[in-house]
Amino acid sequence: METTLWKSSANRAEYPTLDHDIICDAVVIGGGLCGMLCAYKLSRLGLKVTILEAERIGSGQTSGTTAKITVAHSNIYSRIADELGEHESEIYASAATHAIDEYEDIIMRENIDCGFSRLSSYLYTLYGERLIYKEYDAARRAGLSCGIEKSVELPFEVACALKFPNQAQFNPIKFLNGIAHGFEIYENSRALEIHDGKIICENGSVSAKFIITATNYPLFGDLKSMFPIRLHRRMAHVYTFSGVPAMQNMYIGIDGGYNYRSSDDILIVSGENHVSGEGTGGAYERLKDSTLSSFKNAVPYIHWSAEDSVAIDKIPVIGRMHSTGGDILTCCGFMTWGMTSSMVAADIISDTVCGRGNPAASLFTPKRFHASASMDELGGMVSRAASGIIGASFKVPEEELAELRRGEGAIVRYMGQKYAAFRDENGAVHLSDPRCPHLKCELCWNGDDRTWDCPCHGSRFDIDGRLLTGPAEHSVCQC
Repeated sequence: METTLWKSSANRAEYPTLDHDIICDAVVIGGGLCGMLCAYKLSRLGLKVTILEAERIGSGQTSGTTAKITVAHSNIYSRIADELGEHESEIYASAATHAIDEYEDIIMRENIDCGFSRLSSYLYTLYGERLIYKEYDAARRAGLSCGIEKSVELPFEVACALKFPNQAQFNPIKFLNGIAHGFEIYENSRALEIHDGKIICENGSVSAKFIITATNYPLFGDLKSMFPIRLHRRMAHVYTFSGVPAMQNMYIGIDGGYNYRSSDDILIVSGENHVSGEGTGGAYERLKDSTLSSFKNAVPYIHWSAEDSVAIDKIPVIGRMHSTGGDILTCCGFMTWGMTSSMVAADIISDTVCGRGNPAASLFTPKRFHASASMDELGGMVSRAASGIIGASFKVPEEELAELRRGEGAIVRYMGQKYAAFRDENGAVHLSDPRCPHLKCELCWNGDDRTWDCPCHGSRFDIDGRLLTGPAEHSVCQC
Protein backbone atom coordinates (compact mmCIF):
# COMPACT_ATOMS: atom_id res chain seq x y z
CA MET A 1 0.00 0.00 0.00
CA GLU A 2 1.13 3.52 -0.75
CA THR A 3 2.07 6.06 1.93
CA THR A 4 -0.81 6.91 4.25
CA LEU A 5 -1.28 9.45 7.02
CA TRP A 6 -0.83 6.84 9.74
CA LYS A 7 2.32 5.38 8.23
CA SER A 8 3.87 8.82 8.04
CA SER A 9 2.86 9.87 11.57
CA ALA A 10 3.98 6.91 13.69
CA ASN A 11 7.13 4.84 14.03
CA ARG A 12 6.54 1.13 13.61
CA ALA A 13 8.65 -1.44 15.42
CA GLU A 14 10.27 -4.18 13.35
CA TYR A 15 9.86 -7.88 14.10
CA PRO A 16 11.76 -10.96 12.91
CA THR A 17 10.81 -13.35 10.13
CA LEU A 18 9.79 -16.85 11.23
CA ASP A 19 12.74 -19.21 10.68
CA HIS A 20 11.91 -22.12 13.01
CA ASP A 21 9.02 -24.29 14.22
CA ILE A 22 6.75 -23.15 17.05
CA ILE A 23 4.09 -24.83 19.19
CA CYS A 24 1.55 -22.52 20.87
CA ASP A 25 -2.08 -22.33 21.95
CA ALA A 26 -3.30 -19.99 19.22
CA VAL A 27 -1.86 -18.61 16.01
CA VAL A 28 -3.27 -15.43 14.45
CA ILE A 29 -2.74 -14.91 10.73
CA GLY A 30 -2.76 -11.20 9.96
CA GLY A 31 -1.06 -8.43 11.91
CA GLY A 32 -3.55 -5.64 11.38
CA LEU A 33 -5.71 -4.12 14.08
CA CYS A 34 -8.10 -7.06 14.28
CA GLY A 35 -5.36 -9.69 14.51
CA MET A 36 -3.39 -7.72 17.08
CA LEU A 37 -6.48 -7.21 19.24
CA CYS A 38 -7.28 -10.93 19.07
CA ALA A 39 -3.72 -11.77 20.14
CA TYR A 40 -3.75 -9.13 22.87
CA LYS A 41 -7.00 -10.39 24.40
CA LEU A 42 -6.04 -14.07 24.19
CA SER A 43 -2.62 -13.47 25.72
CA ARG A 44 -4.23 -11.61 28.63
CA LEU A 45 -6.32 -14.72 29.22
CA GLY A 46 -3.14 -16.75 29.66
CA LEU A 47 -2.79 -18.32 26.20
CA LYS A 48 0.49 -18.56 24.35
CA VAL A 49 -0.15 -16.70 21.08
CA THR A 50 1.83 -16.20 17.86
CA ILE A 51 1.08 -13.67 15.08
CA LEU A 52 2.11 -14.28 11.48
CA GLU A 53 2.07 -11.23 9.21
CA ALA A 54 2.84 -11.54 5.49
CA GLU A 55 4.35 -8.04 5.32
CA ARG A 56 4.66 -5.46 8.14
CA ILE A 57 2.43 -5.11 11.17
CA GLY A 58 -0.39 -2.69 10.37
CA SER A 59 0.62 -2.42 6.71
CA GLY A 60 -2.75 -3.35 5.20
CA GLN A 61 -6.21 -1.97 5.89
CA THR A 62 -5.16 -0.68 9.29
CA SER A 63 -2.84 1.81 7.58
CA GLY A 64 -5.53 2.75 5.07
CA THR A 65 -8.40 3.40 7.46
CA THR A 66 -9.80 6.81 8.34
CA ALA A 67 -9.78 5.53 11.96
CA LYS A 68 -13.27 6.41 13.11
CA ILE A 69 -14.51 4.31 16.05
CA THR A 70 -18.25 4.74 15.86
CA VAL A 71 -21.64 3.06 16.03
CA ALA A 72 -22.74 5.17 13.04
CA HIS A 73 -22.30 2.75 10.14
CA SER A 74 -24.37 4.44 7.45
CA ASN A 75 -28.00 3.24 7.66
CA ILE A 76 -27.13 -0.08 9.31
CA TYR A 77 -29.83 -0.11 12.03
CA SER A 78 -32.81 0.52 9.77
CA ARG A 79 -31.49 -2.03 7.30
CA ILE A 80 -30.91 -4.76 9.90
CA ALA A 81 -34.29 -4.07 11.52
CA ASP A 82 -36.05 -4.33 8.14
CA GLU A 83 -34.23 -7.44 6.97
CA LEU A 84 -33.47 -9.40 10.14
CA GLY A 85 -35.51 -7.86 12.96
CA GLU A 86 -35.14 -5.33 15.73
CA HIS A 87 -33.52 -7.79 18.13
CA GLU A 88 -30.59 -8.26 15.73
CA SER A 89 -30.31 -4.49 15.36
CA GLU A 90 -30.08 -4.19 19.16
CA ILE A 91 -27.29 -6.81 19.23
CA TYR A 92 -25.29 -4.91 16.60
CA ALA A 93 -25.74 -1.60 18.44
CA SER A 94 -24.72 -3.06 21.80
CA ALA A 95 -21.59 -4.72 20.36
CA ALA A 96 -20.51 -1.50 18.61
CA THR A 97 -21.09 0.62 21.72
CA HIS A 98 -19.11 -1.78 23.88
CA ALA A 99 -16.25 -1.71 21.34
CA ILE A 100 -15.75 2.05 21.76
CA ASP A 101 -15.64 1.74 25.54
CA GLU A 102 -13.15 -1.13 25.30
CA TYR A 103 -10.76 0.97 23.24
CA GLU A 104 -10.79 3.62 25.92
CA ASP A 105 -10.25 1.02 28.67
CA ILE A 106 -7.24 -0.52 26.88
CA ILE A 107 -5.72 2.89 26.10
CA MET A 108 -5.99 3.93 29.74
CA ARG A 109 -4.71 0.59 31.06
CA GLU A 110 -1.72 0.51 28.71
CA ASN A 111 -1.14 4.28 28.83
CA ILE A 112 -1.12 4.53 25.01
CA ASP A 113 -0.55 7.94 23.41
CA CYS A 114 -2.52 7.49 20.17
CA GLY A 115 -4.58 10.65 19.86
CA PHE A 116 -7.74 8.98 21.18
CA SER A 117 -10.52 11.51 21.64
CA ARG A 118 -14.25 11.38 22.25
CA LEU A 119 -16.45 13.40 19.89
CA SER A 120 -19.74 13.15 18.05
CA SER A 121 -20.25 11.28 14.81
CA TYR A 122 -22.85 12.51 12.30
CA LEU A 123 -24.66 10.81 9.48
CA TYR A 124 -25.75 13.44 6.99
CA THR A 125 -27.72 13.62 3.78
CA LEU A 126 -27.52 16.19 1.01
CA TYR A 127 -30.82 15.57 -0.75
CA GLY A 128 -33.60 14.68 1.68
CA GLU A 129 -34.62 13.78 5.23
CA ARG A 130 -36.32 10.39 4.84
CA LEU A 131 -33.23 8.19 5.24
CA ILE A 132 -32.03 10.13 8.29
CA TYR A 133 -35.37 9.98 10.09
CA LYS A 134 -35.74 6.28 9.34
CA GLU A 135 -32.26 5.58 10.72
CA TYR A 136 -33.00 7.78 13.74
CA ASP A 137 -36.08 5.73 14.62
CA ALA A 138 -34.24 2.42 14.15
CA ALA A 139 -31.17 3.53 16.13
CA ARG A 140 -33.32 4.73 19.03
CA ARG A 141 -35.20 1.41 19.10
CA ALA A 142 -31.81 -0.35 19.10
CA GLY A 143 -30.93 1.48 22.31
CA LEU A 144 -28.61 4.18 20.95
CA SER A 145 -28.53 7.82 22.00
CA CYS A 146 -28.91 10.05 18.95
CA GLY A 147 -30.68 13.17 17.72
CA ILE A 148 -31.67 15.04 14.57
CA GLU A 149 -29.91 18.30 13.66
CA LYS A 150 -30.42 20.61 10.70
CA SER A 151 -27.14 22.52 10.85
CA VAL A 152 -23.58 21.20 11.27
CA GLU A 153 -20.05 22.62 11.02
CA LEU A 154 -19.49 21.43 7.44
CA PRO A 155 -18.88 24.37 5.05
CA PHE A 156 -21.82 23.44 2.85
CA GLU A 157 -25.54 22.98 3.39
CA VAL A 158 -26.89 19.58 4.42
CA ALA A 159 -30.52 18.52 4.23
CA CYS A 160 -30.46 16.75 7.59
CA ALA A 161 -28.02 15.11 10.02
CA LEU A 162 -28.19 12.45 12.72
CA LYS A 163 -25.89 13.00 15.70
CA PHE A 164 -24.39 10.14 17.72
CA PRO A 165 -22.59 11.60 20.77
CA ASN A 166 -19.59 10.13 22.59
CA GLN A 167 -17.94 8.36 19.66
CA ALA A 168 -14.15 8.30 19.12
CA GLN A 169 -11.17 8.58 16.77
CA PHE A 170 -7.47 7.77 17.12
CA ASN A 171 -4.19 6.92 15.37
CA PRO A 172 -4.38 3.16 14.72
CA ILE A 173 -0.65 2.54 14.22
CA LYS A 174 0.23 4.22 17.53
CA PHE A 175 -2.47 2.10 19.17
CA LEU A 176 -0.98 -1.07 17.63
CA ASN A 177 2.42 -0.19 19.04
CA GLY A 178 0.86 0.10 22.48
CA ILE A 179 -0.71 -3.38 22.52
CA ALA A 180 2.17 -5.25 20.83
CA HIS A 181 3.33 -7.20 23.86
CA GLY A 182 2.58 -10.48 25.60
CA PHE A 183 2.74 -12.54 22.39
CA GLU A 184 5.22 -13.39 19.62
CA ILE A 185 5.11 -11.43 16.35
CA TYR A 186 6.70 -12.50 13.06
CA GLU A 187 6.71 -10.21 10.02
CA ASN A 188 7.35 -11.11 6.37
CA SER A 189 6.07 -14.56 7.27
CA ARG A 190 3.26 -15.44 4.87
CA ALA A 191 1.08 -18.42 5.79
CA LEU A 192 1.28 -20.74 2.79
CA GLU A 193 -0.79 -23.75 3.80
CA ILE A 194 -2.39 -25.59 6.68
CA HIS A 195 -1.91 -29.25 7.51
CA ASP A 196 -3.31 -30.97 10.63
CA GLY A 197 -3.40 -27.80 12.69
CA LYS A 198 0.02 -26.61 11.49
CA ILE A 199 0.53 -23.37 9.57
CA ILE A 200 3.37 -23.74 7.08
CA CYS A 201 5.48 -20.68 6.18
CA GLU A 202 8.51 -20.53 3.89
CA ASN A 203 11.11 -21.10 6.61
CA GLY A 204 9.16 -22.37 9.59
CA SER A 205 5.82 -23.50 10.95
CA VAL A 206 3.41 -22.86 13.81
CA SER A 207 1.34 -25.63 15.38
CA ALA A 208 -1.64 -24.49 17.42
CA LYS A 209 -4.98 -25.75 18.68
CA PHE A 210 -6.69 -22.56 17.50
CA ILE A 211 -6.05 -20.89 14.13
CA ILE A 212 -7.47 -17.39 13.67
CA THR A 213 -7.44 -15.77 10.23
CA ALA A 214 -7.67 -12.01 10.71
CA THR A 215 -7.11 -11.17 7.06
CA ASN A 216 -9.21 -9.03 4.74
CA TYR A 217 -10.31 -12.20 2.98
CA PRO A 218 -10.47 -15.50 4.92
CA LEU A 219 -7.81 -18.16 4.49
CA PHE A 220 -8.17 -21.93 4.59
CA GLY A 221 -11.95 -22.23 4.36
CA ASP A 222 -13.20 -25.34 2.59
CA LEU A 223 -16.01 -25.43 0.03
CA LYS A 224 -18.66 -25.56 2.76
CA SER A 225 -17.76 -21.99 3.69
CA MET A 226 -18.58 -20.72 0.15
CA PHE A 227 -16.57 -17.53 0.71
CA PRO A 228 -16.01 -16.91 -3.04
CA ILE A 229 -19.75 -16.21 -3.42
CA ARG A 230 -20.35 -14.79 0.07
CA LEU A 231 -17.78 -11.98 0.04
CA HIS A 232 -16.76 -9.31 -2.42
CA ARG A 233 -14.35 -6.39 -2.11
CA ARG A 234 -15.04 -2.66 -2.25
CA MET A 235 -12.56 0.13 -2.87
CA ALA A 236 -12.60 3.50 -1.10
CA HIS A 237 -10.36 6.48 -1.78
CA VAL A 238 -8.91 8.90 0.77
CA TYR A 239 -7.46 12.38 0.27
CA THR A 240 -5.92 14.50 3.03
CA PHE A 241 -5.46 18.26 3.25
CA SER A 242 -3.55 20.71 5.42
CA GLY A 243 -4.54 24.31 6.10
CA VAL A 244 -8.00 23.45 7.45
CA PRO A 245 -8.92 24.16 11.09
CA ALA A 246 -9.59 20.95 13.02
CA MET A 247 -13.19 19.78 12.83
CA GLN A 248 -14.91 19.14 16.15
CA ASN A 249 -16.85 16.09 14.94
CA MET A 250 -16.83 13.28 12.36
CA TYR A 251 -19.18 13.19 9.36
CA ILE A 252 -20.43 10.30 7.22
CA GLY A 253 -22.47 10.94 4.06
CA ILE A 254 -25.18 8.38 3.32
CA ASP A 255 -26.46 9.51 -0.09
CA GLY A 256 -23.30 10.23 -2.04
CA GLY A 257 -21.71 12.73 0.33
CA TYR A 258 -18.10 12.25 1.40
CA ASN A 259 -16.83 11.35 4.89
CA TYR A 260 -14.84 13.91 6.92
CA ARG A 261 -12.74 13.94 10.08
CA SER A 262 -9.64 15.75 11.33
CA SER A 263 -6.40 14.44 12.75
CA ASP A 264 -4.76 17.42 14.43
CA ASP A 265 -4.38 19.95 11.59
CA ILE A 266 -5.00 17.45 8.76
CA LEU A 267 -8.44 17.06 7.17
CA ILE A 268 -9.23 13.50 6.04
CA VAL A 269 -11.79 13.11 3.24
CA SER A 270 -12.94 9.72 1.97
CA GLY A 271 -15.43 8.46 -0.57
CA GLU A 272 -15.77 7.49 -4.24
CA ASN A 273 -16.46 3.89 -3.15
CA HIS A 274 -16.96 1.20 -5.77
CA VAL A 275 -16.72 -2.56 -6.21
CA SER A 276 -13.09 -3.56 -6.77
CA GLY A 277 -12.31 -3.73 -10.46
CA GLU A 278 -15.17 -1.42 -11.43
CA GLY A 279 -13.59 1.99 -10.92
CA THR A 280 -13.88 4.47 -13.79
CA GLY A 281 -10.85 6.57 -12.81
CA GLY A 282 -10.63 10.15 -11.60
CA ALA A 283 -11.57 9.35 -7.97
CA TYR A 284 -8.74 11.38 -6.45
CA GLU A 285 -9.40 14.35 -8.70
CA ARG A 286 -13.08 14.38 -7.72
CA LEU A 287 -12.21 14.19 -4.00
CA LYS A 288 -9.67 16.98 -4.38
CA ASP A 289 -11.86 19.27 -6.48
CA SER A 290 -14.85 18.89 -4.18
CA THR A 291 -12.79 19.59 -1.05
CA LEU A 292 -11.01 22.61 -2.52
CA SER A 293 -14.33 24.12 -3.56
CA SER A 294 -15.78 23.73 -0.04
CA PHE A 295 -12.74 24.26 2.19
CA LYS A 296 -11.21 27.43 0.76
CA ASN A 297 -7.79 27.24 2.47
CA ALA A 298 -7.25 23.51 2.00
CA VAL A 299 -3.87 22.42 0.65
CA PRO A 300 -3.71 18.91 -0.90
CA TYR A 301 -1.45 16.55 1.04
CA ILE A 302 -1.27 12.76 0.54
CA HIS A 303 -3.87 10.33 -0.79
CA TRP A 304 -4.36 6.57 -0.89
CA SER A 305 -6.95 3.86 -1.45
CA ALA A 306 -8.25 1.16 0.88
CA GLU A 307 -10.05 -2.08 0.13
CA ASP A 308 -12.46 -3.93 2.41
CA SER A 309 -14.32 -7.20 2.06
CA VAL A 310 -18.12 -7.06 2.24
CA ALA A 311 -20.46 -9.94 3.07
CA ILE A 312 -23.60 -10.42 1.01
CA ASP A 313 -25.77 -9.41 4.01
CA LYS A 314 -23.38 -6.51 4.86
CA ILE A 315 -22.71 -7.85 8.37
CA PRO A 316 -19.14 -8.77 9.46
CA VAL A 317 -18.18 -12.44 9.40
CA ILE A 318 -16.75 -13.46 12.79
CA GLY A 319 -16.38 -16.84 14.46
CA ARG A 320 -15.65 -20.52 13.92
CA MET A 321 -15.91 -21.63 10.30
CA HIS A 322 -16.05 -24.94 8.51
CA SER A 323 -12.51 -26.18 8.07
CA THR A 324 -10.43 -29.02 6.74
CA GLY A 325 -7.98 -29.14 9.64
CA GLY A 326 -7.59 -27.60 13.07
CA ASP A 327 -10.02 -25.33 14.87
CA ILE A 328 -10.22 -22.37 12.49
CA LEU A 329 -11.87 -19.05 13.28
CA THR A 330 -12.13 -16.03 11.02
CA CYS A 331 -12.90 -12.31 11.10
CA CYS A 332 -13.56 -10.37 7.89
CA GLY A 333 -16.27 -8.55 5.95
CA PHE A 334 -15.95 -5.31 7.94
CA MET A 335 -17.30 -3.13 5.08
CA THR A 336 -15.22 0.02 5.87
CA TRP A 337 -16.11 -0.09 9.59
CA GLY A 338 -12.99 -1.99 10.57
CA MET A 339 -12.06 -0.06 13.70
CA THR A 340 -15.29 -0.83 15.53
CA SER A 341 -15.66 -4.30 14.01
CA SER A 342 -12.08 -5.30 14.93
CA MET A 343 -12.87 -4.91 18.62
CA VAL A 344 -16.19 -6.73 18.22
CA ALA A 345 -14.31 -9.53 16.48
CA ALA A 346 -11.63 -9.76 19.18
CA ASP A 347 -14.34 -10.09 21.83
CA ILE A 348 -16.19 -12.85 19.98
CA ILE A 349 -13.00 -14.73 19.04
CA SER A 350 -11.55 -14.64 22.57
CA ASP A 351 -14.87 -15.76 24.07
CA THR A 352 -15.17 -18.59 21.52
CA VAL A 353 -11.63 -19.84 22.13
CA CYS A 354 -12.20 -19.83 25.90
CA GLY A 355 -15.59 -21.52 25.65
CA ARG A 356 -17.56 -18.51 26.87
CA GLY A 357 -20.87 -17.38 25.43
CA ASN A 358 -21.05 -14.08 23.58
CA PRO A 359 -24.43 -12.45 22.93
CA ALA A 360 -23.32 -11.18 19.51
CA ALA A 361 -21.85 -14.45 18.23
CA SER A 362 -25.00 -15.70 16.49
CA LEU A 363 -25.44 -12.49 14.48
CA PHE A 364 -21.88 -12.53 13.11
CA THR A 365 -21.29 -16.29 12.74
CA PRO A 366 -19.74 -17.43 9.42
CA LYS A 367 -22.27 -20.28 9.32
CA ARG A 368 -25.27 -17.97 8.91
CA PHE A 369 -27.28 -17.31 5.80
CA HIS A 370 -29.77 -14.43 5.94
CA ALA A 371 -31.71 -14.93 2.71
CA SER A 372 -33.75 -11.72 2.94
CA ALA A 373 -30.62 -9.62 3.42
CA SER A 374 -28.44 -11.42 0.90
CA MET A 375 -30.16 -12.09 -2.39
CA ASP A 376 -29.51 -8.74 -4.11
CA GLU A 377 -25.80 -8.78 -3.28
CA LEU A 378 -25.51 -12.48 -4.08
CA GLY A 379 -26.95 -11.92 -7.55
CA GLY A 380 -24.49 -9.12 -8.22
CA MET A 381 -21.53 -11.16 -7.00
CA VAL A 382 -22.43 -14.17 -9.12
CA SER A 383 -22.88 -11.92 -12.16
CA ARG A 384 -19.48 -10.23 -11.63
CA ALA A 385 -17.72 -13.57 -11.11
CA ALA A 386 -19.32 -15.11 -14.19
CA SER A 387 -18.45 -12.06 -16.28
CA GLY A 388 -14.85 -12.07 -15.05
CA ILE A 389 -14.31 -15.78 -15.64
CA ILE A 390 -16.03 -15.79 -19.05
CA GLY A 391 -14.24 -12.60 -20.06
CA ALA A 392 -10.86 -14.15 -19.32
CA SER A 393 -11.54 -16.85 -21.89
CA PHE A 394 -13.77 -15.27 -24.52
CA LYS A 395 -13.68 -11.46 -24.36
CA VAL A 396 -11.71 -9.96 -27.24
CA PRO A 397 -9.53 -6.96 -26.29
CA GLU A 398 -10.59 -3.68 -27.87
CA GLU A 399 -7.05 -2.32 -28.11
CA GLU A 400 -3.80 -3.34 -29.76
CA LEU A 401 -0.53 -2.96 -27.83
CA ALA A 402 0.70 -0.36 -30.31
CA GLU A 403 -2.28 1.87 -29.44
CA LEU A 404 -1.47 1.95 -25.71
CA ARG A 405 -0.47 5.46 -24.60
CA ARG A 406 2.11 6.38 -21.97
CA GLY A 407 0.75 6.17 -18.42
CA GLU A 408 -2.10 3.92 -19.59
CA GLY A 409 -2.97 0.30 -18.81
CA ALA A 410 -5.36 -2.00 -20.68
CA ILE A 411 -6.05 -5.58 -21.71
CA VAL A 412 -4.59 -5.67 -25.22
CA ARG A 413 -3.89 -7.90 -28.18
CA TYR A 414 -0.25 -8.58 -28.98
CA MET A 415 1.05 -11.23 -31.36
CA GLY A 416 -2.28 -13.06 -31.21
CA GLN A 417 -2.42 -13.22 -27.39
CA LYS A 418 -4.17 -11.28 -24.61
CA TYR A 419 -2.03 -9.41 -22.10
CA ALA A 420 -2.42 -7.03 -19.20
CA ALA A 421 -0.26 -4.18 -20.50
CA PHE A 422 0.99 -0.90 -19.05
CA ARG A 423 3.15 1.61 -20.90
CA ASP A 424 5.18 3.78 -18.51
CA GLU A 425 6.18 7.41 -19.01
CA ASN A 426 9.46 6.33 -20.62
CA GLY A 427 7.61 4.25 -23.19
CA ALA A 428 8.60 0.88 -21.70
CA VAL A 429 5.84 -1.75 -21.80
CA HIS A 430 5.06 -3.99 -18.82
CA LEU A 431 3.24 -7.20 -19.80
CA SER A 432 1.65 -9.82 -17.56
CA ASP A 433 -1.04 -12.49 -17.65
CA PRO A 434 -4.48 -10.82 -17.62
CA ARG A 435 -6.01 -13.52 -15.39
CA CYS A 436 -6.10 -13.48 -11.60
CA PRO A 437 -4.46 -16.66 -10.25
CA HIS A 438 -7.21 -17.02 -7.61
CA LEU A 439 -10.12 -18.11 -9.83
CA LYS A 440 -8.89 -16.95 -13.25
CA CYS A 441 -11.09 -13.86 -13.54
CA GLU A 442 -9.93 -11.24 -16.02
CA LEU A 443 -8.17 -8.32 -14.34
CA CYS A 444 -9.20 -4.67 -14.72
CA TRP A 445 -6.92 -1.65 -14.90
CA ASN A 446 -7.16 0.77 -11.95
CA GLY A 447 -5.94 4.08 -13.32
CA ASP A 448 -6.22 5.87 -9.96
CA ASP A 449 -3.71 3.61 -8.19
CA ARG A 450 -1.99 2.10 -11.23
CA THR A 451 -2.80 -1.45 -10.22
CA TRP A 452 -4.45 -4.46 -11.82
CA ASP A 453 -7.57 -5.34 -9.80
CA CYS A 454 -9.68 -8.49 -9.85
CA PRO A 455 -13.42 -7.70 -10.15
CA CYS A 456 -14.39 -11.06 -8.67
CA HIS A 457 -12.73 -11.03 -5.24
CA GLY A 458 -10.49 -7.96 -5.13
CA SER A 459 -6.94 -9.30 -5.48
CA ARG A 460 -4.59 -6.53 -6.59
CA PHE A 461 -1.32 -6.60 -8.55
CA ASP A 462 1.24 -3.98 -9.55
CA ILE A 463 2.13 -3.04 -13.13
CA ASP A 464 4.42 -6.07 -13.41
CA GLY A 465 1.85 -8.51 -12.02
CA ARG A 466 3.34 -8.76 -8.52
CA LEU A 467 0.78 -9.58 -5.82
CA LEU A 468 -0.20 -6.64 -3.60
CA THR A 469 -3.25 -8.06 -1.79
CA GLY A 470 -5.10 -11.39 -1.89
CA PRO A 471 -7.08 -13.62 -1.77
CA ALA A 472 -4.74 -14.67 -4.60
CA GLU A 473 -1.73 -16.36 -3.04
CA HIS A 474 0.90 -15.50 -5.65
CA SER A 475 1.70 -13.06 -8.43
CA VAL A 476 0.42 -13.39 -11.99
CA CYS A 477 2.82 -14.64 -14.64
CA GLN A 478 5.01 -11.97 -16.19
CA CYS A 479 5.45 -12.04 -19.93
